[in-house]
Amino acid sequence: MSIFEKFNPQGMSPADAFEELCCQLFEYWGKGQQQFDDNWTYCNIRGAGGDGGIEAYWTNESSTECYAVQAKWFRSTLTSSQWGQIRNSVQQAIKIRPHLTQYTICIPHNLTSSKTIAYGKTSQGEDAAWRLFKTEIEKESPGLEVILWDESEINNLLVQHANEGLRRFWFEKTEVNPDVFQIALAKTVARLKSRYIPDINEDGGLSIFLDKYLGSYALRKRPIDEIDGYLETCNNITSMIDSLVAAACRNQEVNDMPKSDYELVTKAESCKNAIECYINKLSVIKTLLAIERDGLSRTKYDALCSDDISYSDIEGFIDEIYEIKNKPSFQNHTYELKDALASFRAYPSIWELRREALEPYINPHCIVVGDQGTGKTCGLASKARAFQCGVSHVPILILASDIPENATWFEIIKQVLGLSGTWDEPSLWQALSTYVSLRDIKTDSMLIRSKIVIMIDGLDEKHSSYFWEGKIHEGDAITNR
Repeated sequence: MSIFEKFNPQGMSPADAFEELCCQLFEYWGKGQQQFDDNWTYCNIRGAGGDGGIEAYWTNESSTECYAVQAKWFRSTLTSSQWGQIRNSVQQAIKIRPHLTQYTICIPHNLTSSKTIAYGKTSQGEDAAWRLFKTEIEKESPGLEVILWDESEINNLLVQHANEGLRRFWFEKTEVNPDVFQIALAKTVARLKSRYIPDINEDGGLSIFLDKYLGSYALRKRPIDEIDGYLETCNNITSMIDSLVAAACRNQEVNDMPKSDYELVTKAESCKNAIECYINKLSVIKTLLAIERDGLSRTKYDALCSDDISYSDIEGFIDEIYEIKNKPSFQNHTYELKDALASFRAYPSIWELRREALEPYINPHCIVVGDQGTGKTCGLASKARAFQCGVSHVPILILASDIPENATWFEIIKQVLGLSGTWDEPSLWQALSTYVSLRDIKTDSMLIRSKIVIMIDGLDEKHSSYFWEGKIHEGDAITNR
C-alpha cells in the first residue's frame, strides 16, 4: 500500500500539502544529511508567486552552488502531458537560475518498470523514461544533476529518526493541531482571573513591540519602503556625481586639469565609492527583511557594520560642493547634489538600521519589564489571543507559577499542550516547526516566518533569576538547533 494513502493534508489541497512536505524534507535534508554551514541559505518560495519551476532552494553565498526542489502531485503512471510539465519546470528553473547545481523532482509514487504486454511486445516503464529524461536534461545543461525523490526515497527520508516529527504530522492524526493550541490558551487565560479583563485588554505599545519583534506584514514593509527611498536617493547621488565628473573632465585629461578640478574629481569619486558601499549594505538589510531566513548568524550581523563605509569621504565631498557652488561651470550640478546630499545626511547610519531592523533576528528571546499594575499580563494575554485569531504566529501562554523547578522546556510544553507521552524531544520540536511553517506569511516580495511564541507571565512570582537565566539559555539552544 502506498504511504500516501494515509497522507494528511492538514486542511490543504493534497497537491499543496505535498509541495509543503517536500520543501520541509528538502530543508532538513540540507541541514542534516548535507550539513550545510552558515554559507548556505534556505528559502521556501512555494505559494509566494514562485520562482519558475522551483518550490524551494538552498544557495551558497560564497559560491554559485544552488540546489532546488520541485514537487509534482502525480499519483499514478506519468502521462506524456505530465512529463511535459516536469520538463517545462526544469527549463524554467534553469532559465532563471543558470548556475543551478542540483534539481530534485519529487513525485508521490514509485516509477513502473518495463513489462511484457500482449503479443510479446515490451512496454517501456517509467524508470526507463526517467533515465532518458535525466540524460537529456543533464546533457542540455552541463554541470546540472537531476535527482528523483519518488515514494520510496521520500519514505526513506521520513523513517529517519530526525524526521519523525514530519512523519507524525503529515501521516498520522497528529496531536499538534489548532484545537490543541486553542484549548491550552483558553485554559491559561481563564486562570488569570482578575488580572486579565477581556474588555480592558489593549496595550498598544506591547502589541506593536511584539509585532515588530516577531514579524508582521505592516511592520516589516515599513522599513523596506524606507530603505527603498534611501536607495533611490543614493543611486541619484551616484548618477549626479558621474555627471559632475564628466563635466570636470570634458575635453581634458585628468593630469591636465587645474588643481581645484582635480581635487574635486578625486573627492567626488571617493564619495561615490562610499555611497556605493552604503547602497550594498542597504540592499543586504532589505533582502534580509524581505525574505526572512532561518536564523541570522552573529558573524553576518556584525559584517554589516565592518568599517568599509568612509563617511569622512562623503563629508569631505559635501564640504567641497559648498566651496564650488558658485562656480559657473558646475553650478547646475552642485545645486542638485547639495539637496540630495542633505537628504542623505538625515538618513540613519548602517549601525542604526541594522539594530532597528535585524536585532530581533539574532535574539530568540526578549523580556518585558514593568512595574506591577502596568498591564503586562493584560498585554501578553491580549496579544496571545490576537495571534491565535490571526494567521501567523502561534502562542503558548504559560504561567510562571505552573513551571516545576526541574522541568525542561520539552516537559513544560508537553504538559501545557496536554500531549501524550509518545513524543520525544526532537520529534516534538520538528512537529511544532512543521505546523507553524504552514502559517508563514508569503507574498510576491516578502516572506515572514511564523513562530511558536512561548509567553511566560509572572517571572517574578516564582523561581530565582538564576532559574530563568538557565531557562533562557536552554530555550536559545533549542531555537538555534
